Amino acid sequence: MAKKMRKIFHFTEVLHHQHVRRRINLRKFEVTLIDRLVFIAGPMIPIAIAPTAYNVWVHGATDGIALSTWIILSCTSFIMANYAILHKDKLLLVTYIPLFLLNVSVVIGYFVK
Repeated sequence: MAKKMRKIFHFTEVLHHQHVRRRINLRKFEVTLIDRLVFIAGPMIPIAIAPTAYNVWVHGATDGIALSTWIILSCTSFIMANYAILHKDKLLLVTYIPLFLLNVSVVIGYFVK
């Protein structure tokens, strides 16, 4: 009886493993598509913030700057940059280190200008 139970248990274990592998293979396309989109979207974030930093430093335009927002953005980008460093994720490094520097430059520029 024990041998029969082991065979049944082993059989269900194999089926479970095949089910998990099938699920991973189905997600493989989604992950690679998302990965490709992140290669484009990630570096665009600092590019989108660069004009604000430029306006603050070159033109001294701090009128529309919400300081609390930029401080929060600086803190969160600092945390994400450290996460990227700890996990050695190059894509996150390319995104969050420039993002942190730009966010901090807006905050500093707010006080300097």
